[in-house]
Amino acid sequence: MQSEVELYTKEQLYDMIKLSYAGRAAEELFIGSITTGAADDLQKATRLASQFVGSFGMSKDFGIGVFPSSGSGASKHTKNVS
Repeated sequence: MQSEVELYTKEQLYDMIKLSYAGRAAEELFIGSITTGAADDLQKATRLASQFVGSFGMSKDFGIGVFPSSGSGASKHTKNVS
């Protein structure tokens, strides 16, 4: 028997990424400082953003192409967004 595959819209993925950053923002707003507590959320948001562009082809800037992950032995493509 096949397992169900969850499908997400572009908007849902954006919301997931924003939600992952909410804990970090809340720390700074309510505690007045940031801690290491949000590290897992930040890793998840980064992984999801990478999949958004590289695996799901949902980026306007990069188009609908799929890029190999850095673990596949291919060269790693990065773009500084700061």
